[in-house]
Amino acid sequence: MDNARWWMVAVVVGAFVAGCEDISDEDEVVILDTDGDGIRDDIDRDTTAENTFTWSTLVFATPAATTGVFGSAIARELIGADVFAAQITVRNDIRGAVRPWHVHIGTCAQGGAIVGLDADYPRLLVDLDGVARNRVRIPVRLDPAATFHIDVHESDAAFNTIIACGDLELQ
Repeated sequence: MDNARWWMVAVVVGAFVAGCEDISDEDEVVILDTDGDGIRDDIDRDTTAENTFTWSTLVFATPAATTGVFGSAIARELIGADVFAAQITVRNDIRGAVRPWHVHIGTCAQGGAIVGLDADYPRLLVDLDGVARNRVRIPVRLDPAATFHIDVHESDAAFNTIIACGDLELQ
């Protein structure tokens, strides 16, 4: 990587870290509005590191991206639960864009099947500031011995084009 590109990556990562919200609150898993009533619901507010599996990642633009989109993602599951929660935040995207996103089996380099169904993941809607956030609850148990990644697709029409990806790491 040449010096100019390395400097650009360092600036983007630094800006991201400085402006990133804390997505790893210890007193809650991922707060969701599962029934669409505008009230955020909890998976379980009484969670600790001892009774949850937590995966997290930074999400970076792929060579297919038309912007320098970047972000963060987390997946969390109560041990023994048959459901996991995931949330993603992306920044520096095209305002008004509608992006499919998913947790997948495997790594960004390998690719892999969607965990759950495409319909389980509401689309990311990019706001006027180029930011999109979403949270989901997927009725699937994640295997802590497996590898997972989160990706963001260009659009429903260009579903095979991945514009951002991050390999989830078990914490």
